[in-house]
Amino acid sequence: MLTALLLLVSTQSGCRPGVVIDGGVAVLSVDLDGDAVADELRVDRDRQVELRFSKPPTTTSFWMGWEKFGGLEVPLEDLPPIRGRSRDYALRFIEDRIFDRTCAAPDPSFLRLRQQREKLTPLNWVKGPVQPPFAYLLREKSAWMLYRWYCNPGGFGPAPLQEAAREGKWVALKTCHGVVLNDLENKQFAWLYLVDKPVDKLRHSSIGDVAIADGGVTIQLTLDTLDAPDFVEVQVRIDDGSIKVVEGKRK
Repeated sequence: MLTALLLLVSTQSGCRPGVVIDGGVAVLSVDLDGDAVADELRVDRDRQVELRFSKPPTTTSFWMGWEKFGGLEVPLEDLPPIRGRSRDYALRFIEDRIFDRTCAAPDPSFLRLRQQREKLTPLNWVKGPVQPPFAYLLREKSAWMLYRWYCNPGGFGPAPLQEAAREGKWVALKTCHGVVLNDLENKQFAWLYLVDKPVDKLRHSSIGDVAIADGGVTIQLTLDTLDAPDFVEVQVRIDDGSIKVVEGKRK
């Protein structure tokens, strides 16, 4: 079972699993500024990172923490001032010792979340069985981004999927914070909606009842925030992926 999980982790969106730190601190001797002189990179279990430059002797440190942030997508530190031929190697050393999983590209659920924000609505259909999303780190051009999908604090395992609605060839599956539609006839799936609002506690599900009817999927949200409206309903059209959000007071 563990071997299968690691295989899935390593293949999803070009992902790789993390490395356990032995002894509390991982140390790498590497050129960090491109001057061909060895510097020192230190990463500890508390997610503290230190860059110790040799010439001139200076130290830059930062903390790769995320607990204070709400929501699925968490912006972390800008990429540190590492230059030269060893840059990618040093960044991978940091990533692999702080995070359980680092991916080279967004998975289909993360793509849908960003698509919603940009008001781009067509669904992205993916061939094959539905794959549950993982929490992972994504390195972008200038910063690290953490995609948090776990339903339990500190857990990076796959988000559990459960059937929420069924109509003909369509089966809607939900996780704690998203809904995916499975097309049984064409053996493909597409993410419909991801909760793009601050979530105080990710372990509390934001997805309530789901229904399929009249060419669309209706999703009831149960947002656990102080300023959340009493009633939030999301309507997603299957043909064009368009999204309509209705908020209000319960009658």
